[in-house]
Amino acid sequence: MASEGGSALPGRDPAWKYCLPIEGNRNGTICNFCGLVMKSGGITRFKFHLMQKDPHNNTKKCPRVPPEVKEEIRFLVHDKTKAKAKKNADIEEIRAQLRGTMGTHHTHLVDEDDDDEDVEKMKMLRMKMCICIRQICTQMSGMHIDLQFVPRKHQNGNVNNMRIL
Repeated sequence: MASEGGSALPGRDPAWKYCLPIEGNRNGTICNFCGLVMKSGGITRFKFHLMQKDPHNNTKKCPRVPPEVKEEIRFLVHDKTKAKAKKNADIEEIRAQLRGTMGTHHTHLVDEDDDDEDVEKMKMLRMKMCICIRQICTQMSGMHIDLQFVPRKHQNGNVNNMRIL
């Protein structure tokens, strides 16, 4: 039942070459090795099926998966888990750095008693924060993201100073 040289469609995950999608169900898969139909769980659950190891114990193990495919999928899952942990650690490190450079000023609300110099400092701080966030988003996604801090005014005239960090 296994297809020779399957493609990684419909998603970018290489495991798609070992299954077929269920038409009209984006989370459904059909195993190319044993024919098991899984109506939910998507490609992640399908990989547990091929690895014959499911942390949630809700996936039937594939009895016909070749050992080399099982090992390939195990490496894919391991690498993805490792990359996700690194990404989360990097995000936390960047947030900590931003908090350290901006202190508590990023939540400061400008009131009428502040002099013009303080207002200008706050505007510059907001602009720097937006630039930092834009750089972080661009670095992590590989795409240019155009962020701009624009305080929203409510109907009652109050300014919504959104907390980003």
